[in-house]
Amino acid sequence: MFKIPENLFCEMVSGSGSSLASLQVSKDFSGVELTETINSLLESEGLQTSSHYRFFVNGKLLQSDLSNHMSKHGIHGEGKIQIVFEEGVPEPKIGKRIEFKDWVRKMSFLGSWENSFGVVGLFSGRVAILDRSFKQVGLIEKSRVCYIWK
Repeated sequence: MFKIPENLFCEMVSGSGSSLASLQVSKDFSGVELTETINSLLESEGLQTSSHYRFFVNGKLLQSDLSNHMSKHGIHGEGKIQIVFEEGVPEPKIGKRIEFKDWVRKMSFLGSWENSFGVVGLFSGRVAILDRSFKQVGLIEKSRVCYIWK
């Protein structure tokens, strides 16, 4: 087992391959601190920043802090490590919350945008039918009976 130094010498490289800076970062940095560092460097250059980056350390996607990532991938950190950053996809925003009395097995939306409806398969064997505003408007029971509300 090797010991990862407290401070790491890094070359920050954009996804297009241009080097932004060489600097020291803490081994405890995660994507949050790296994003702050990248945005600070980009702002000082008068370039556009982002709140969502993906980081690759020596070619491997960073999914934890640098120390854990380097231990997992056998990166010693004694020399300069390369951190490539590229703009990532923002996290999805949660829309409307729909609660059912049973566990949801599968959810699908059918039809065109103007005439869409949702079908929700539940583990009880029931199927709930939703209108475009996600309001439950029908329920299909195990007995093959369909109830549609007005």
